[in-house]
Amino acid sequence: MESGLNNLRKLFASGIYRIPDYQRGYAWGNKEVEDFWEDLFNLAVERQHYGGVITLEEIPEDKVDKNKTDSWFLSKINKTPYYIVDGQQRLTTAMLLLKVIIEVAKSSGVEYLNEFDSISEIEKEFIVLKRDADNVFYLPFSYETDNDSYGFYISNILELKGSEDEYPIYENKYSDNLQHAFEFFKEKVKKLKQEEVDVLYTKLVHKLVFNRYVIDSNLDIHVTFETMNNRGRILSTLELLKNRLIYLTTLYTEISPQKRIDVKNQINEVWKIIYRSIGEIDHSENTFNWPMSRYRFYSLTTDDIFLNAQLTAYPTHKFKNYLEPDDQKMYEINTLILRSENLLKNIFTSQNVIQKKLKLKDIQEYIQDLKLSIRVWRDMQLTVSSSYDIKIKEYLSRINFLTLINFRNNRLRDFVIPKEIPSDDIEMDSMEDLFNSIAKENIHPFYETQSIAELVRKFIFKLLKTESTNFLPVLKNIEKFLFLDSFIPDSNELRYDELDSKKRLLQFNTFVWLCYLDRQHNITEEILNKFNLGMTKIHKEYLKLLPKSYDILSNTQIYSDSPRLSYYILTQYNLELMTKSKESFNEMDRLCFYFNKGSYNIEHIYPRNHRFNYWNERFGSLNSKDREKYKNTLGNLIVISARKNDRLENKAYPDKCDFKATNNPTGYKYGTIAERYLCETYSEWTKESIYKRGREILEFMYNEWGVKVLPKDAKKVLGLPEK
Repeated sequence: MESGLNNLRKLFASGIYRIPDYQRGYAWGNKEVEDFWEDLFNLAVERQHYGGVITLEEIPEDKVDKNKTDSWFLSKINKTPYYIVDGQQRLTTAMLLLKVIIEVAKSSGVEYLNEFDSISEIEKEFIVLKRDADNVFYLPFSYETDNDSYGFYISNILELKGSEDEYPIYENKYSDNLQHAFEFFKEKVKKLKQEEVDVLYTKLVHKLVFNRYVIDSNLDIHVTFETMNNRGRILSTLELLKNRLIYLTTLYTEISPQKRIDVKNQINEVWKIIYRSIGEIDHSENTFNWPMSRYRFYSLTTDDIFLNAQLTAYPTHKFKNYLEPDDQKMYEINTLILRSENLLKNIFTSQNVIQKKLKLKDIQEYIQDLKLSIRVWRDMQLTVSSSYDIKIKEYLSRINFLTLINFRNNRLRDFVIPKEIPSDDIEMDSMEDLFNSIAKENIHPFYETQSIAELVRKFIFKLLKTESTNFLPVLKNIEKFLFLDSFIPDSNELRYDELDSKKRLLQFNTFVWLCYLDRQHNITEEILNKFNLGMTKIHKEYLKLLPKSYDILSNTQIYSDSPRLSYYILTQYNLELMTKSKESFNEMDRLCFYFNKGSYNIEHIYPRNHRFNYWNERFGSLNSKDREKYKNTLGNLIVISARKNDRLENKAYPDKCDFKATNNPTGYKYGTIAERYLCETYSEWTKESIYKRGREILEFMYNEWGVKVLPKDAKKVLGLPEK
C-alpha cells in the first residue's frame, strides 16, 4: 500500500482520477460545503489544511479502454489512472472550487494567478485539456463515463458544449448537490478582490493536503473501505452493506475467481440502480415518503428507509436464526423487528460464512430481491413515472395520500400485535374476543405496536413484488377503508363513547387482517380473495356508523377538522368531472393534484376574510358563527393553483370567474374542469349555491365510497345551519 502526504498539484502530477459507475454521486449538502469553504478561507496562508485520506485503486487496462479519450491521453503521457475508492466528496468539492476560481478569473480578464500560474495551464492541469482539431477532450478528474453523474458534470459544470448529445444528463439529488456547491462557491469567489482570489488559489492547490493511499492488488479493497473512519460524511448502512457483501464473496474459497468477479459485478450493478433511484426520489418534490409510526425514524436517510422497507417485504424467515434470542422472540410476533442494522450486525458477517450458515446463494437471492425492491419502492414514491396501468397509479396515489393523512392526523392508532392471528375467516365476533384479551394484557411478553397506515404500505409493497395481477380490487378496498376511517371522525371521549369503541374495533379488525397477510410468505389469489371479502364486510360496518357520527361532523366540519381530507374529496370530485367530461385528458392531467405538492391548495369561494359589498349583501345577515359554517363547508371549497389563489384573493364571485390580470386570464373560467363547471352551473354565489354544490359532492361521495346521506341529514353532515 503506497502512502504519502500530497497537495492537489502533487496528486495530479502522477495520476488521473475517476469516480466509478457503481459509486453514488455527489452527496455533500449545505453544511459540508460551507464547512469546506470556512476551513479553507480562514486558513493562515503559511499553514497546511489536512483534507483527509484519498484512497485509490489502479484502473485495469481493460476498464481504461471503455473511454476512448482516456485511452488516447494515457498513451501520450506518463500518468496512472485511478478509481477513487474513498474521498470522492472532498476531491470533487476541491475541483468544483478550482473550476469556479478559473471561471471568475477568466470573466475578469485575468490571465495569471499568483503572477506565475497561467489560467490556461491550470485548466489543462486540473480541469480539461481540449484537442480542438478533432473536438476531443481529456479530463484529469471526472466521473466514469457510465456513472449517472458524468453527463451533468461535463455539460453543466465544465460546460463542454455538445457533450449532452453523447452522454445523457440525469437530474437527481446528486446533480442538485453538484449545482448547489458550484453556485455557492461562485457567489463567494465573486465577492473577493483579485489578491484574495490569488491567496485562495494558493491554499487550495498547495496548502490543502491529503493522505494518498493506493491499495495493493493483494489487499481486498472492500475490507479497506469498511475499516476507514476518516470521511466527512458518515456512511449509511446501504453503502457499508455493498462492500460487506463483496468482501464476503472472497471468503467462499470453493468458488472460482471468475464466479467471484461475476457476483461482484452483480452487486455493483444493483447498487448502481439503487443509487440512481434514490437520487431521483430525493430530487423529486412529488415524493410520498414511507410513513413511519415512530418519530425517531425521521432522522434516517433515504438509504436506510429503503432498506427497512425492503426488509418488511422480504421473506425474512430465512434470517430468523441469525437474530439474537430476544430478537427471535420478537420476530415471532412482528417481522418488522428485522431492521437494517441487523444486516451488518447479525446476518451478513464473516463468521456466518466461515461457519457455513450463510450460503453464496443466500447473498445472491438477497441481491436480486434488492433489485426488485428498489424498482417497486421507487414506483411507490414516484407513482406517475412508474410503469403501472393508469388505474393502478391512481389508486396507489390515493392510498399514498390517505396514509399520510391518517398518519399525520394520528387517526389510525397503534395496536399491539397479538401473539396469535386467526388463520381462517376473521370475523367481528372473534375480533372482539381478541381485542378484549389484549386489553387484559394477555399477549406475548415481547410485543410491538404498529399503526395501520404503516402496515398498509408494507402489505402493498409486498403485493407489488409478487407476480399477481389482481392488484386493483385490493387497492380499491384499502383506499375505501382509509377514506371511511378518516371521514367518520373520532369522538372526544375515546374510552367511553359508543361510536369510538365500535370504530376502534373495526380498525383492529383491519389491523389483524393486515397482520394475517404479513404472516403469509406467499400472497396467493385465494388469500387476496379472502382479504377482499373481509374488507367488504368491514366497509359495511363502517357505513353503519355514519348516522351516529352526524353530530360530530356538524360540530367540527370537514375543513376545520381535516383540511387534507377536504382536499382529497375535492380532488377526487374533480377527477370524476374529468371522467364524465367529453374533453380528453392525459394521464398527467388526471393525476396532477397528487404530484404537485405546494402547487395546489384549497380556495374558499366565499372568502374567509371578505371586504367587498358583494359578500356583505349575500351573507351579512348571518351571525358570525353561521358565516364560518358556510365558509368552511365542502360546497364552498374548490382546489385551485396556489398562484391563482393569491391573485383572486377576496374578490366578488363574478370577478373570480372572469378575472384577467394584465390580459392574462386567471379566473375560474380558464382553470380546471371543476372551476369551469362551477362558473357554468352557478351565475351567483349564495347560501343556496353553497348548499346545492355541497349536495352534489355528497352525491359523488355516495357513488364513490357508499357514504349515503339522506336529504334531511344533508345540512347536518355539511355542517350548515339547520334553518
